[in-house]
Amino acid sequence: MNRKQRRATAKVGQTSSYPGATAATAATLGAAELLRAGLEHHQAGRLAEAETYYLRVLAADPRHADALYLLGVVAHGLTDQIDREVGSAHLPCYDRALALKPDYVEAWNNRGCALQAMKRLDQALASFDQALALKPDYAEAFFNRGVTLRQLKRSEAALASFENALALQPDHAPWRREIMSQIAVNKHRLYRDSTCISALAEFLDRAARTQGTEGS
Repeated sequence: MNRKQRRATAKVGQTSSYPGATAATAATLGAAELLRAGLEHHQAGRLAEAETYYLRVLAADPRHADALYLLGVVAHGLTDQIDREVGSAHLPCYDRALALKPDYVEAWNNRGCALQAMKRLDQALASFDQALALKPDYAEAFFNRGVTLRQLKRSEAALASFENALALQPDHAPWRREIMSQIAVNKHRLYRDSTCISALAEFLDRAARTQGTEGS
């Protein structure tokens, strides 16, 4: 299980809650216990087992937004790469979760990733924007938004999103490497002018120097 998926399961584990035994039905208690078991498998990287438990949660409680969200995360993790078919497989899980819980910010972000994989870029951008409307300091959504804008060839807006992501998480070395890699490989195809490339490279270099200063 990758870093992003670990964050997704950890977030649900921290926030998922149900009424106490005196107020809850047996079905709800069963769903909560099944979700915890599914999360344990998920966080250990046993995705097929986690999927089984999330489906059992939904059998007990079809309106369980967290189980729907995590089922989408599992569908992502069970594949070797993100592609159009994968996006179509887990998009319905996020849509159903959001129908039940419209302020589910992580589901908005992951929905955007699914739409991005399906090349439905304008819709993906709208999902990331919704995630940021709900959580303005959501660094991951800023980064994903930047990737989408880059694919839409909106270079200046992409730069702004990448800067926002790294301003919120300046120690995120994988993002810096990914962005620089995208510049090196795709600059002639995806960026309209060298000024944008230079500005982003300068920002990333500045962030790296800042991190080194703080760590010394």
